[in-house]
Amino acid sequence: MTTERRMHLRIVILVPLAVVFTILVIGGAELISTTTTTRVGLHALFAYWISIPTALGFLTLRKHVTLSHSLLNTTFVTAILIHIGSAMKNLFYLNEQVIVRVALDDAIDIFEMTLFSILLASSVIVKHFGGSFDEFSPNIFYRFVMIVSAIGLYGYAALIFLPTLSPSYLSVFNIVFGLISILFFIVAAILFRKTNFRTLEIDWGYLSSALIILALSVITLLLGFSDVAWIYCENLQIAAFLLFGFALSIPFLKNVGFRRRTSYIISIGFVAIAYIPLVITTTLESMNLVNELPPNNLAFSIIHIGAVSLSAMMTYLLYEYS
Repeated sequence: MTTERRMHLRIVILVPLAVVFTILVIGGAELISTTTTTRVGLHALFAYWISIPTALGFLTLRKHVTLSHSLLNTTFVTAILIHIGSAMKNLFYLNEQVIVRVALDDAIDIFEMTLFSILLASSVIVKHFGGSFDEFSPNIFYRFVMIVSAIGLYGYAALIFLPTLSPSYLSVFNIVFGLISILFFIVAAILFRKTNFRTLEIDWGYLSSALIILALSVITLLLGFSDVAWIYCENLQIAAFLLFGFALSIPFLKNVGFRRRTSYIISIGFVAIAYIPLVITTTLESMNLVNELPPNNLAFSIIHIGAVSLSAMMTYLLYEYS
């Protein structure tokens, strides 16, 4: 089978598989947990998984610093910071039994996806059309990452702390920004296939599958089929960020000498370390097996803050060890 056919086959298989699995798990098995503790764990999982492609993206900067690489890394760094912030925010609500969603929460999630899509699409647009404009000085790379990330985070924070808007304004906001994010996800998926990042090997099949799934997660929020549409959205995003890790980690491991099967085993092992405990916790909560236990919020906070810190340390050590 040619590489091109293999890439298209991944999209044909992975995207429907992610959708069907999400529907079966949430709708059929009813593995739904809206407790604050699980929300903290979920955002910590996002931060950990996104740290994998982030670390690999930073490795390429040892060889070649460009504006496109900087935008790509800024995309992942911004996403990590958003999910760490979301986990920390939920730590203040541990005494509440469940998370109560309001209309503004959907707007915040859609804005997050819009920010992610614009930064990601910008990286590949600059690489594809930029030419000499893509050349970037290493001396200003870290400033660039911090400034662009800060601008995105300020916009995200401003939306969180804005007074509640009327439902009509929020509906218009969601539609406009939702369509923008879907458009940029499609543009990024198309251009990544035609663009060579040179020092950064990217599996287009996994990456495009992730982008399509993220677009579907936005559509899920916009349509709002049920009261738990945001749960479907989050689970689709879990699948998407898993594939982002595969898109960068598997080509990287193969290039440094690992066999295909070993590359998959290592990549799956890294993501399973954080995912399996979350699945077990959610399953137990959905079966009402842990609701009667007395909560220990201090221990919970220490564990999750430590896990997030460990993820950041591993990212930095991998970068330095290279």
